[in-house]
Amino acid sequence: MAKNNNICFPLFDIETVVASFQFSEFLSLNKHIYVPTKRDRNFSLAVHELNSIMEQSYWLFLSEDRTPDGLSSSEIGNLLLLAFWIHRPTKIQLRYKFETNGFTRLLDRIQYNEVDNNNNFFTFDDFKTIKEFYNQVYVAAIRRARLNTALLNTLHGSFASNWRPAVLLYTAALEALLSFSTDPGITKRLGCCYACLVSKNKNQRDAFYEEFVFAYNLRSDVMHGRVIETNGNENLQNLSRLTDLLRTLWFTILKDQKVCIALEADDKGRKSLFDTLIKGYSCPDKNRLTIR
Repeated sequence: MAKNNNICFPLFDIETVVASFQFSEFLSLNKHIYVPTKRDRNFSLAVHELNSIMEQSYWLFLSEDRTPDGLSSSEIGNLLLLAFWIHRPTKIQLRYKFETNGFTRLLDRIQYNEVDNNNNFFTFDDFKTIKEFYNQVYVAAIRRARLNTALLNTLHGSFASNWRPAVLLYTAALEALLSFSTDPGITKRLGCCYACLVSKNKNQRDAFYEEFVFAYNLRSDVMHGRVIETNGNENLQNLSRLTDLLRTLWFTILKDQKVCIALEADDKGRKSLFDTLIKGYSCPDKNRLTIR
């Protein structure tokens, strides 16, 4: 069901009272009643799939002739959902894509963590913030530089149906956003960079630094087999803490165009940024923290 030369995505589980919203000149959210055509029924969609699609009230519409910059329509859809993910935890998903030539099942789907405070209801102001994030991640994606690597790590971490690969990809995203050196002491260095980027308050910086150390210890535990799969709820709680850490970092970066540009620089340029931010800050006493 392509409509008026649009590529169409049913947006699963979103709740809103906003009838329509324009995220970019070629991508919009609209309230839409789906009635399967004979052609749709001839696709290999099962009855339960058709029924689930008909239950969705909101669809994304992407102009078929406006997919510039080398990004596929699925990539554009996932970038928008990543902007939703950065805004806050949610269960919304893209599962299908309808085009002029047929339909596609989207198997790479952003997963939700059941222990997160997931909220599927979005206001007009929420959409305005998400649009800001989407425009920034879109620019980073087409620039295909350092932030794009972090975006891909974040996105593929969100696709993971198991918490272990999500931990590894999310911590890889943190490193891609903060790294500027291969010298020893990476946990302390990146922890200081993180804390001083997301806050200017000493107490908050210390708290963020300790959370960062927790995240890298969690990564170490996964890498070296020190975690137990049967601790299901604890593992999901730990993943939720890590996800919040990464979400906060993306939120901070995407709200500041100057920081976005600075983080695309080479290691020397990044070091200059972080040296300025960290100046005068001392991280918590290492005797209080175990760094693995």
